Amino acid sequence: MMMKRKYKSIIKNLVSFAVLLLLICSNGLTATATVTEATAEGLEQGDAAEEGFSPKQAWIDLSEYSIENGLLSPGEENVLSLKIKNLSKLSAARGVSISISNDTGAVYPAYGTDNQVYVGRIEPEAEQTVQIPLMVSAELSEDKVSLKVSVSFVSNDSQYDNSFSIVIPARGEATIRVRSLEVNQSAIIGKKSLLSITMYNNGQKDVSDARLVITGNVSEDSKNIKLDTLSALMSHSEDGQISFTESGEQTIDVKLVYSYNGITTEQNIGSYVVSVKQDTGVSENDYVFDPVIKSVGKMVAALFVAVAGILLCIYIVKHD
Repeated sequence: MMMKRKYKSIIKNLVSFAVLLLLICSNGLTATATVTEATAEGLEQGDAAEEGFSPKQAWIDLSEYSIENGLLSPGEENVLSLKIKNLSKLSAARGVSISISNDTGAVYPAYGTDNQVYVGRIEPEAEQTVQIPLMVSAELSEDKVSLKVSVSFVSNDSQYDNSFSIVIPARGEATIRVRSLEVNQSAIIGKKSLLSITMYNNGQKDVSDARLVITGNVSEDSKNIKLDTLSALMSHSEDGQISFTESGEQTIDVKLVYSYNGITTEQNIGSYVVSVKQDTGVSENDYVFDPVIKSVGKMVAALFVAVAGILLCIYIVKHD
């Protein structure tokens, strides 16, 4: 009996140990699974942290940008395309808006538009293309323009901002490029003097209101010289005439004024010195006789004719 009780005790202890071991193994498996899951989540959070956001929040990034005409041209309107993406796999971005800015003032919103564009909602991992009309300053002289793109959005009831710097190629020259301007170095006061200009229309549209503005001692009709229509991407040569109102060494300043895409441009061409002399020529139209002088002249002429007639009569009588 004693041996049976002993065996039963040993068997009971073995069963208890087996149950305990099973429980330990079961808890161990569960713990191992939990650790593995936590490690995976930690890695995902770590990768997201490197990108600057949590996987549970939306994050808007700029994935691509382009300019419609390939580059920016002075005085011309253009369209900037921005492709933005929500990098989150879980959360949508709400109230997304984009704004652009330029420190130099070379680029600004096109007429009737604003520098901020409202986009709205972007779903997780979704992309959206936004187009922003731009106007390029006529004074642009650089071959590239830097823009700051700022993005604002809401995720999980929190406001977030992200910004990017982009560089756009530009054509740093005026729409109308003056290749040459020639002014006669000598002139006669009151007489028309020749002026010749050669230009190139670098824009995509014709310019029909171009004119030369002359500042100096010139006649009223010489102060604004209307030019013919300047066809797009074409060279033009044209002559004008100016008339000086004073003699001596006269300095004139010449500007080219025109409108392109609703923007008026005044382009300084240069200053020119012209030697202006008094008019020494005489013509019938240059004289205006006083009526009294005319009458006296007629009387003298009549008297001369009368005297000549009397002398002729005396001569005839004597020779008869």
